[in-house]
Amino acid sequence: MDITAEAALHSMHELSSTLRFERRLIFLIILQLAGEAAELVIVVLLSACGPSSLSGSSARMASHLGAAAMVGQVLGAIIGGSGADRFGRRPCFVSAGAAVAFFGLASAVSPSSLSALLLVRCLVGLGVGAGNPVSAVLLTEYLPTRGRGENVVSVRAVSSPVGGLYVTLCAWLVLSYQGWRALAILAALPACASA
Repeated sequence: MDITAEAALHSMHELSSTLRFERRLIFLIILQLAGEAAELVIVVLLSACGPSSLSGSSARMASHLGAAAMVGQVLGAIIGGSGADRFGRRPCFVSAGAAVAFFGLASAVSPSSLSALLLVRCLVGLGVGAGNPVSAVLLTEYLPTRGRGENVVSVRAVSSPVGGLYVTLCAWLVLSYQGWRALAILAALPACASA
């Protein structure tokens, strides 16, 4: 085999492994963003038909749970952005996904008090806030320049509806039979799979 043919084969092998890496990265980012969306949609579901053992009216609980998740998101975006610059994007992305998974599961086993659930949901929001900007940066860094903008927007646009649909279907299937804790476990599964 001559040098040009060998170089071409080596180039094709590198391209193939690069494409595998990009596909895996896209899949993990879609999974994590879908998990983040599921964790945000579950706030609405929990407040509308969730834990009756918690004190407060449904509308009041909805505002508290939503506010806790959003405060966590704001803090997470600040921490995640600076953490990604300091420690690297990949460790920050993995840590954010692990936080969403861990605290999402923790909400299923949290004590039956509104303050405990608010704290756990705020920590879920922290993971969501940290992971969201880092995933966008990872996509723009590793996707090929040709079609990068379309691909980043497509991945991010598909992920949230997938996560919302997933947790809504789970609620339809298990909420009336197994309760809100089972739904919280199912909502955390996409984040667990991506972490």
